[in-house]
Amino acid sequence: RPAYRAALDEAARAHALADEAGTRAQSHARFTPEAAALDRAALAETLASAQARAARRDEWIEEKTQIQTLVAQARTADELGAAHAEHARALDALERTYEEQADALVGHALADHVAAETRDQHLPQVFKRAREVLADITDDRFRLDFDAASTAFRAFDARKGRAFGLDELSSGTRLQLLLAVRLAFAEQQEVGVRLPLLLDEALANSDDDRAGAIVEAVLRLCRQGRQVFYFTAQAEEVAKWRRLAADHPDVECRFLALPDTSALVAVDLDATPAPAASRPVPDPDGATPADYAAAVGVPPWTAWDDLDALHVWYLLADPVDVAACLRRGYATWGQLRAAAERGKPSPVADFDALALCARAVAAWRAAWRQGRGRPVDRDVLEMSGAVTDVFIDEITALCGDCGGDAEALLACLDRGDVGRFQERQTERLASFLGAEGYVSPDDRLDDGEVRRRVAEAVPPDVLDDALAALERIRGRAEAVAG
Repeated sequence: RPAYRAALDEAARAHALADEAGTRAQSHARFTPEAAALDRAALAETLASAQARAARRDEWIEEKTQIQTLVAQARTADELGAAHAEHARALDALERTYEEQADALVGHALADHVAAETRDQHLPQVFKRAREVLADITDDRFRLDFDAASTAFRAFDARKGRAFGLDELSSGTRLQLLLAVRLAFAEQQEVGVRLPLLLDEALANSDDDRAGAIVEAVLRLCRQGRQVFYFTAQAEEVAKWRRLAADHPDVECRFLALPDTSALVAVDLDATPAPAASRPVPDPDGATPADYAAAVGVPPWTAWDDLDALHVWYLLADPVDVAACLRRGYATWGQLRAAAERGKPSPVADFDALALCARAVAAWRAAWRQGRGRPVDRDVLEMSGAVTDVFIDEITALCGDCGGDAEALLACLDRGDVGRFQERQTERLASFLGAEGYVSPDDRLDDGEVRRRVAEAVPPDVLDDALAALERIRGRAEAVAG
């Protein structure tokens, strides 16, 4: 019992000492609950670290004194004042340079805008009319352009986002372009009276969709008061005209069978049934956006593709809206945009919101491409002249493993992944890829900066729709690749 009471007294004194030490510790300016929770070993380690830092106090005081001495000397020699003056002059020069560069950028932008707006003003009226007719015939997929440098006509494809020479067009598209030019030329030659138009099997090289567009354009001319004679010996073309003309009861269409002079037997115009459309638009009823994208065959789109080639599904997603565009012949953003620029009614209720989503995709495309060179493929390797036939297959395969990334490909070659490929050939390939833009000198933007630029491109109320469109671009690429 005495020992027990002595232990109680000792414990009471220990608790009192601990409470007093805790009170002193909490009153310290640098007390933290985290430090109070440390055990004895951790406290000892922290104390040792603090003592090591404190031991450098004299060293830091000496360094401070040296800096103060240097500053005093600089002030005495007026070096600091001269440096401030030079800094101020540099800032003034930088501001002047910035203003000059900003003015130059604005001037270039205005010049490019004026050039784009007036580039066709010197062309004759027949060219402008031919452009309108071609746009009508192709549902705004193709635009007739004139290349002043080569003095040649070109057809700009709004689905693919690039221009084609006449020799690069399919036979059907070339026929449509020539038909548009001839129609425009005929209109310019008329004086007072609209002459009849004679067409001979103009639908021969067109699929059902383009044939329908040509028929629509011809019927539009008829509605404007022009008489058109269409000659054909193909029963299928007669059936196409019957089916398509039935959708325009306001235009009088007559079908006359000319007798066969050898057999004197008249052709039965009603014998051939009207064929169904070659590419019908699937019914969107009940389909999810992903299912409808697969049903209509939405192609994948990447930042290396032209914005005009972006399928309308990426911007709309709603199968009903997508089907409405496809039934009008508008498969890409480029076609929708071109039709809107010509004042044609849009099949989309809120075209302005759609345009903002397209602007967000354009902002993402520009931000993502910064710091990334154009993708490399076999054609690029052959064009470089640095890869011989001996190595072309192996390096092409390596390029595919690198995803077309020029920097990654060059790193593999430097590492010796392709045996016997000489260092000087690697240097030659690197020089070519750098000069042609396949290797970018800029730094790549991180995901946060890319997202910020997308957010700056559109109003806040459109950002969610824009991000959803970008997510569809990513998801569709994965679905097709899978």
